[in-house]
Amino acid sequence: MLFLKYVVEDTFVGGMIKPRPIPLFFFAFASVVACRQDLDRAEYINWVQDYENGLHAKKTFSEFIFDIQYQPTSYVALLNENTPTAQSSTLEHYILRIALAEPTMDVVSYSANSQSEKQERLYYFSYLFQHDIYLEVEGKRIPCVLFHSEPTDLKKVRTFVLGFESGEGNVSPGEVTFVIDSPKFSSLPIRVKILQQDIPKLKI
Repeated sequence: MLFLKYVVEDTFVGGMIKPRPIPLFFFAFASVVACRQDLDRAEYINWVQDYENGLHAKKTFSEFIFDIQYQPTSYVALLNENTPTAQSSTLEHYILRIALAEPTMDVVSYSANSQSEKQERLYYFSYLFQHDIYLEVEGKRIPCVLFHSEPTDLKKVRTFVLGFESGEGNVSPGEVTFVIDSPKFSSLPIRVKILQQDIPKLKI
């Protein structure tokens, strides 16, 4: 950015001293250095879980609330009370939580009019739902290869522990689309953007 400033210099004009402005040019250089400090364990966990940082997202679709948490390798190690290492994982870990806007009912019991229908939905969300979840990365579809369905908690939230292959350049830092393409929720895929980038380092 260029700034122009005038200073006054005395000059003789017709026997009299008159001020004459002399332009001086000042160059201002602005540089922004993105320097993110390493975080301690508590700070790192809070940063990953913060919706503002892009790794954690929530989307409401019809009667359903989808909460999606991307879990970096160091974050997974901390939750398992292990010491994080520089070794990379072959999986990209996610946690998917599904609840209803009406908290008196859980996703398994929703729209089930009989015990057999409830058992069918329970079987689907325990085993088959895995095939209806995938990541989209630069037009490439990455299937879910790790799937664990946890029992519905007291708040009527159903939690799924998920893993996607990260090898062979499947998932790289940047924007990832988490996709749920299940007839249990909609005839159209439900897409949620996740930003797997600019993740601070953990202070070890």
